[in-house]
Amino acid sequence: MTKAQYLPLFIFLTLPFAIVAQHFGVKVGGNHSYMDESRFPPLEVAQFITKGGWHAGVYADIPLEERFGLQIEALYNLRGVGMVLEDGRSFNANYKYFDLPILLYYQWRGFQFQVGAATGLIMDHYFYDREQGTSSKVDTGEWVNTFDVTALGGLEYQLGRVQLGIRYEVALSHTSKNFLVSQSTNVQVGFGNGGYHRNLMISLGYSLWGK
Repeated sequence: MTKAQYLPLFIFLTLPFAIVAQHFGVKVGGNHSYMDESRFPPLEVAQFITKGGWHAGVYADIPLEERFGLQIEALYNLRGVGMVLEDGRSFNANYKYFDLPILLYYQWRGFQFQVGAATGLIMDHYFYDREQGTSSKVDTGEWVNTFDVTALGGLEYQLGRVQLGIRYEVALSHTSKNFLVSQSTNVQVGFGNGGYHRNLMISLGYSLWGK
């Protein structure tokens, strides 16, 4: 299946949760992301730095008991890492995801303590030149994996229909495939195992309806 074919399947999987949800709403917020042990050898990276991003999507809140429940989300999520090259130039490595987080929560006095995992479909990946303001892709084929798996935990405060949340994501899988590229000089270069995403998310949610 192609990435375009995976996306309708992901969206279809969220529909049953919306039907049985006690609350269903929208969510939007900002990201502060990084990649731990990032490796981009062909670019001669001198330093990796954090970069900004954003996310938006929908969520379904499904109670299991009086204080426990599940929160299922479908999010568009832009994260990645900033890079300063040895020649002084700076780039962002951007990754566009469609994420499906599933979180178990404990409710206490308006607070939700959340822990869970997410499967992400990597929709696109590209480099952004900070100085030139231009975007480009790496011409070594599909070097990025199709899926990414992350563990996450966070805290959300609910006030009526509004929710304010903070969450931290830690990737459990590499972003890129482990392969080497043979160049005309017969020098082997590659992306190793890629990096592990780290992402701090601050979100604002709004419940559209509830039972």
